[in-house]
Amino acid sequence: KKMYDLTDGKINIAMGSLLGLWHDYREMSLDNPEKAAIPEESMLVKASAHKDIDSIVVDEKAGTVFIKDPEVQIDIGAIGKGYATKIIANKLQEAGLEHGILSVGGDDVLIGDNPASENSYYKIAIQNPDLESPEQVLTTLNVANTSIVTSGDYQRYFDLDGVRYCHIIDPDTLKPAHEIKSVTVIKDDSGLCDFLSTAAFNSTDDEIRGLSEKSDAAIVWVDKDMK
Repeated sequence: KKMYDLTDGKINIAMGSLLGLWHDYREMSLDNPEKAAIPEESMLVKASAHKDIDSIVVDEKAGTVFIKDPEVQIDIGAIGKGYATKIIANKLQEAGLEHGILSVGGDDVLIGDNPASENSYYKIAIQNPDLESPEQVLTTLNVANTSIVTSGDYQRYFDLDGVRYCHIIDPDTLKPAHEIKSVTVIKDDSGLCDFLSTAAFNSTDDEIRGLSEKSDAAIVWVDKDMK
């Protein structure tokens, strides 16, 4: 809920019904490409009718969550993996691990520095979102003791009539984001990075710069024109 405010509503975990609808259509289209389709506008409007994040009431003391609107569904796809990776990294450090990389499908936590490197940095490559390019690496970052999370439109998507429909849904259009191809966020909190990378997908260049300033995170992004 704090991230909802930080991102000006670019990420809303109360949009589970809409996200679930797109998930079902993506799976259907991948399983049967000849029957690939997107939801009708009326279906999108209906699925997004109940998305008020204030319907989610968190009682931190009791450790409970209550949903006032029974038709609101929670989806934590934008935060779950990054948060889980953060918890695992903390456990490893508590157990005595001083150096290492915890890599979980685009979510990387760099524990300590790299003792095998002269400059103490780990080299982390950002994948080129253009999968047809012979250059598989877009750029390489030298980092240590932080987290790097990348979201891209090339991982979970389906194509229909020459248009790519990725897994990140824009709450403003109710449709998959299409202005950004890849976002990488660098910050010590991989849960926050996960949230910001998804939010940036639904943002303009200026909004992404604003997210970077508000969160004190470094953000590298590639737009639809590969800039």
